[in-house]
Amino acid sequence: MKISRCVGEIITPLAIGGALPRSLELRSASVKGVLRFWWRAINADLPLDEMKKEEGGIFGSSAENQGRSKFSVQIPTRRLKQRSYSPIYHERGRWGIKAFVPGQKIAIVLRSRGDAKNHKMYEDILQLALLLGGLGKRTRRGFGCIELQGINEKEIFAPRTEEDYLARLQTLLEACKPGCFSRGGNRIWSSNTFSGDYPWVRKIEIGKAYQDYSDLLAAISVAAHDHDSHYTGFAGRIGRFASPIYVSVIRTGSYYRPIITTLNTAFAPGYYPRGRNTQSGFKGGIL
Repeated sequence: MKISRCVGEIITPLAIGGALPRSLELRSASVKGVLRFWWRAINADLPLDEMKKEEGGIFGSSAENQGRSKFSVQIPTRRLKQRSYSPIYHERGRWGIKAFVPGQKIAIVLRSRGDAKNHKMYEDILQLALLLGGLGKRTRRGFGCIELQGINEKEIFAPRTEEDYLARLQTLLEACKPGCFSRGGNRIWSSNTFSGDYPWVRKIEIGKAYQDYSDLLAAISVAAHDHDSHYTGFAGRIGRFASPIYVSVIRTGSYYRPIITTLNTAFAPGYYPRGRNTQSGFKGGIL
């Protein structure tokens, strides 16, 4: 059996629900769900049947001849500090949700019975997923971000510039999905013409530096408020649509930067959005 013990640091408030109401718990199923989401988001070139087959082969499926996942995730239990944070960050003090406090270390253990190549792929998917997103609530607006810092006691290179991060992202994308992404300027984009009607990765951009994560979360919150539209996500009587603009947070040295992933906007069949598309304005308010 191959084992990777990955150590990371929580860098923005992590609000992740546990088995009991209003409790916090880092759960293995949540991590595997995030890995599955991002794997699917970078495999948009595959026909749907083939994608389901490959996805089931990695993450497990009830389909015949697939069965259980080829790898497992474990998060060793430890007591973490928590406090209340407002999910509408620029309106701090009005109401809040419980979250784990930034600055604390966590471990994620990957185990697999496959060969070294496949095990490395699981490591790469984990690194990619935690760069582009996070765990728990409000991850599309900067919450729940974890900076991986080491695997099996080997330190991961800490990027100090946006160019370093883009190079690292490109390396991970190439390892997970060869030949499908290009890099230039401050962004990475899909170099293939995909047609899948679901949220696949179109573009990844890294924005300007902020002094503190609180400043960046407030900027994200203000931009989301000012540029709210059907194109940036909604929930209510008309249904629910997760934002196709995914804003995560990374660190370069002592600064915090937004990393924005633009996913394909895929409304439910038969749904027609009202109003103008404000995605560019929302991103511009952060970048």
